Amino acid sequence: MTRHLRLVLVLIVCGAGVAQAQQDPPAPATAEAPKIQAPDNPTRRLLGGLAIGPGLDVVVPTSGRASVAAVPRLSIRFASREGWSPTIGFGWFDTGIEGDQFGGTRRIGTLQIRPVMLGARYTWVRDAFSYDVAGTTGWSFSDFDLDGDVAQTLRGQEPIRAEADTSLAWKLQGGVWYDYTDRVAFRGTVAFFRCAPEITLTYGGQSRRFSQSASAVQLGASVVYRIF
Repeated sequence: MTRHLRLVLVLIVCGAGVAQAQQDPPAPATAEAPKIQAPDNPTRRLLGGLAIGPGLDVVVPTSGRASVAAVPRLSIRFASREGWSPTIGFGWFDTGIEGDQFGGTRRIGTLQIRPVMLGARYTWVRDAFSYDVAGTTGWSFSDFDLDGDVAQTLRGQEPIRAEADTSLAWKLQGGVWYDYTDRVAFRGTVAFFRCAPEITLTYGGQSRRFSQSASAVQLGASVVYRIF
């Protein structure tokens, strides 16, 4: 009787062990999660090749005798490269001139400023932005057109001649490009331009000569599209 009881107890213990082994399988080894590699500078979109587009400059003269001008531009842009580079400056504009040469302050004509300048530029590239500063100097091949009503007033003193001489010009400019995509970019600029040509009015056998400042603060904006 005792032998049979021991055998039953052994069978019960063994069965309990098997059941426990079936209920609690060993935990699987933890798999290492795959590493995600971040992209290199995902916000940087450098526009390359040649891009062109429309622009607009607002010219605000520092002289009270000259009028504000809005000048449409054709903007041309190559890929930005950090460091020094040569640059060419034009920035042609016309401005109305007031004077008291004929009794009382009035608009007397339009001064045409046509600078051709050379200089240097330094550029910093930061992700999608390119910042630059530039200095240029050269000559302004200016001209002056007398207003029709002034010429009408002086018609009895023919011939009438109005001209402006060639004068030294220089410009300091800061700007920024934003490469919106690899094809489209936006630009903003602010500059100071210095030029003071002399204007000569000849009529009735006499000449009047005066210096007219064409110095101005210039604000510009443009958008370009890469064509290749």
